[in-house]
Amino acid sequence: MNWGGLDPNDIEPIYEAWQALPEPQRAEIERWFRAVWALASKEGLRTVIEEGRFHDLDLKASLDQWPGLHEKMFGFISIIRGSSCPPTA
Repeated sequence: MNWGGLDPNDIEPIYEAWQALPEPQRAEIERWFRAVWALASKEGLRTVIEEGRFHDLDLKASLDQWPGLHEKMFGFISIIRGSSCPPTA
């Protein structure tokens, strides 16, 4: 999906792409969305950063590029999965 080419209010392409996914993929993505929601707090962010330090990773520097807690958690998921979502600010 070309995220950069989307208008912020144009949700139809996202909905269509979501509907086109096989059920197992939608379930996997929903699990990640729930993880993001569960971690999107100051305490969740602190936990993620501390866990990164335990594994000799400086996640704070990487996550600081995103403004909000949800964006930071999507960034964290992207880092651990090796993907490019969310788009950079």
